[in-house]
Amino acid sequence: MTGSGKVVRTKGGKSHLRRRSSKRVKRQFDKTLEVTHTGDAKRVKALAPYLGKHKANPPG
Repeated sequence: MTGSGKVVRTKGGKSHLRRRSSKRVKRQFDKTLEVTHTGDAKRVKALAPYLGKHKANPPG
């Protein structure tokens, strides 16, 4: 979630089999994209208060 309220996501394909990809493609995986589908954005905004609840190392 950005400061202006936009919902952003990371690109997929970052977890494994990256050795065969070029450096340019690997850099493109690091960028974030805005969630454009309004239904998905509404769903994420509704669940946003609960996103940090089940982390392995909670703050505090």
